[in-house]
Amino acid sequence: VTYEAADPITAKPEPLNQLAGKKFLLYVGRPTPHKNLYRLVDAFSSVRQTHPELALVLAGKNDKNYNLLKNYALKRSVKNIVFTGFVSEGQLRWLYENGQAYVFPSLSEGFGLPGLEAMVHGMPVVSSNATCLPEIYKDGAIYFNPEDTADMATKISQVLDDSKLAADLRAKGKKVSTGYSWQKMAQKTLDIYKE
Repeated sequence: VTYEAADPITAKPEPLNQLAGKKFLLYVGRPTPHKNLYRLVDAFSSVRQTHPELALVLAGKNDKNYNLLKNYALKRSVKNIVFTGFVSEGQLRWLYENGQAYVFPSLSEGFGLPGLEAMVHGMPVVSSNATCLPEIYKDGAIYFNPEDTADMATKISQVLDDSKLAADLRAKGKKVSTGYSWQKMAQKTLDIYKE
C-alpha cells in the first residue's frame, strides 16, 4: 500500500463573496453516486433545524450530476446550499480555512484526498466510516455510518456544538496529515519498480 499526501495550498486565500461572514459546512469534489451527496443534503436539512444560519457549500465543477442534486434539494425545499462550480486554488484554500467542518459522506473511496487536504488547513473533518477512510484519517476525524442520515446529522451537530471537540479534531487532523508525504509516496513507488 502506497499512501498519497496533501500539501498546504500556497496560493493566496481568495474569499467567496456569497459566503462572507457565513458559517458553512464544506464538501469538495465530484457529485458521482458513490459520493452519497443526496444523504448529505438530507442530513444538512436536519442540522439546519438547530442551526438555521448554516450553509452547505458544494465545491466542484458543475455537471449533470450536480444539476440533479440541485433539483433534489429544490424539491425538498432545502435552503442555504451553495453550489460554487469550479473554484481556484486560492478560493479552495479560503474555503478550507473558513468553514466549520469538512463533511465527507462517501460510500467508498480509494484514499480520500480532500479530507486530508482539509486537515492540513486546520478544518475539522466529519467523515463516513466506509472503506479506507478510518485507515487514512485515523483519530483526526469523527465518523458516521454513511447510510444513516440521522447518524451523519448527529456527528455534524456534535462538531458544531462542541468547540472543544472541534479544536481537538483540528489538532489531531493536523498531526495525522503530517504523517503523509509525496516524497515518501514517490520513494515507495520507486522501490516497488526496482523490486
